[in-house]
Amino acid sequence: MRSPFAAALLLLLVRVAGAAEPASIAPGPDWFPLVRGSEWVYATDLPQGDWIVQALHPESISGRAPSHHDQHGHGGEPPVGEAKDEKREYLVLYRSITATVPGRSQQVTIGKEWFRRDEDGEVLCGRRQLGKDPIYVDPPQVCLPASPRPGGTWTWSGTVADDTARIDGSVEAEETVKVPAGEFKALRVRVETTTSRGKGRATRWYAPGVGLVKEEVEIAVKDGPPARTRAELKSWRIGPPTDAGGR
Repeated sequence: MRSPFAAALLLLLVRVAGAAEPASIAPGPDWFPLVRGSEWVYATDLPQGDWIVQALHPESISGRAPSHHDQHGHGGEPPVGEAKDEKREYLVLYRSITATVPGRSQQVTIGKEWFRRDEDGEVLCGRRQLGKDPIYVDPPQVCLPASPRPGGTWTWSGTVADDTARIDGSVEAEETVKVPAGEFKALRVRVETTTSRGKGRATRWYAPGVGLVKEEVEIAVKDGPPARTRAELKSWRIGPPTDAGGR
């Protein structure tokens, strides 16, 4: 069984957001769509099976202002302990699994994440929740810089729950990736996470207008082999069910 710390680190690393023909990359694409009503379904190698990620509703929460990054996505380490900013509106993404109960199956929420895009276009996470336990992120974590491009890097540091954390991110390449939902032109992003209790790394592939299409996560485990997880996009929809977008 995964320890509470390993589960929290996994949630820190895992970025689940949001096609027979590969999607081509156009100038100024949206790599991380934050549209209410959207849904992404991922095949995973976990015992729980598929993840269902849904952007259900906005919610205003308070947090701390992130550091400013330059136009190339490079930035310093934001100081911890700045004055709290005013409440900001985030879109809440619910992660669920399908559980079987006597006589029927039902969707069970296993986690939540609060996302918003700041004035510069960076995607920020202001809070997470694992089960019923909130995980506060201070300052809001930079998950993806504005206008990411191969060769770009960024850093973030702060606190996650009661632990200090640092993230070093880099956009490694543009490549075609094949998943159950189809083939996509995507950016491959590497994220290295270091906390006072351990380390982890994640490789993610983002497709324009779709979001996260593939993810591989590895977490160091004391006195044991690394814990690894994998998720691949099976289907997606941007916007409510009545919209034409998505598959």
